[in-house]
Amino acid sequence: MTQSIQTTWETRIKEYELDPSWKDHPIYKNKSYINYRKKWKDAEKGNYLGDFPLNIEIEPTYFCNLKCPMCPRIFKEGNTDRDDQHMSQDLWKKIITECKENKLDALQMAHEAESFMNPKLENMMEETTQKGIFDIWIHTNGLLLNETRARKVIKAGLKKINFSVDAFKDETFEKIRVGGKLEKLKKNILNFLKLKEEYKADYLRVRISFVEQKDNFSEKEDFFNFWSKQKGVNVITFQKCQDYFVFDNEDEDVKLSKKELESKYKNEKPFFCAAPWETPIIQEDGKITPCGMPVREHNKDFILGDISKGDTIKGSWCGEKMQKLRALHKKKEWYKENMCRVCVKMKRSAQHQEFKPNI
Repeated sequence: MTQSIQTTWETRIKEYELDPSWKDHPIYKNKSYINYRKKWKDAEKGNYLGDFPLNIEIEPTYFCNLKCPMCPRIFKEGNTDRDDQHMSQDLWKKIITECKENKLDALQMAHEAESFMNPKLENMMEETTQKGIFDIWIHTNGLLLNETRARKVIKAGLKKINFSVDAFKDETFEKIRVGGKLEKLKKNILNFLKLKEEYKADYLRVRISFVEQKDNFSEKEDFFNFWSKQKGVNVITFQKCQDYFVFDNEDEDVKLSKKELESKYKNEKPFFCAAPWETPIIQEDGKITPCGMPVREHNKDFILGDISKGDTIKGSWCGEKMQKLRALHKKKEWYKENMCRVCVKMKRSAQHQEFKPNI
């Protein structure tokens, strides 16, 4: 068992790699994958920029089977300007075709909602593999991943799956993951691990995630001790819970001039975001954004383009808005972009409870 790894976002995510053997599988030894990962490491520092993203995160659907109180889909005011809908097949065809033409390396098939709500998800994954996209990821609450669907996604070419669990006790799970049952999720995950072994899918990285909140702090040790013993689990993560409600309204600095912002933030701790060098988001309706932070009506100028209206991924990735955003981060002036300023403040105010498992 390896030591704890502190990852990006100023250690917002603490990662414990239990079984790194997936990295040693022969499928990860080809030159194309090795080159992709080298580019990724350089992009994390802003030292690599291609004319097409290294990874794209899409929303196959905006439907979800849960109503988690910390989710960015939940507005404080109780309303949203987004509709629950699946990504249209026409839009999907445009996305996957452009990704193939530009030899995309990685596609993350989940964002704010639950991707398994889309009944065509497995077909989309299979088509992704057929188009030559190697690294297919997904985040899921796991409650819809029954044996039939689990077999399909493994066969379709899935490489990484992240299960959001967030609790050890049933009552805590039902409070955090509103609408779900922990026993059902555990059954689905344990069955997935058995199928991983059955298919000899040693290359498939399985991550179990715990988002820290006041209701579950006391369960971190039991959570870790249970999931670390399950064969086939590669990574366990603990993440600081973020207050996405801060994006529902403009922050108090939105009316400050550039000089006033420079004066206010001159002594602020530096921050660098790699997202503008790595991964844009494509919503289920075709809108493209620079990162995974939630876009609301008042900050919709953060949207780079709209595939449903004829824009392209490449054009948005290389466009003026992205160039300006990258320039701000290169100059350590992230606070001059409204979305980034709110995001950094949110990340730095997130609360958590220190936990050091005996590994």
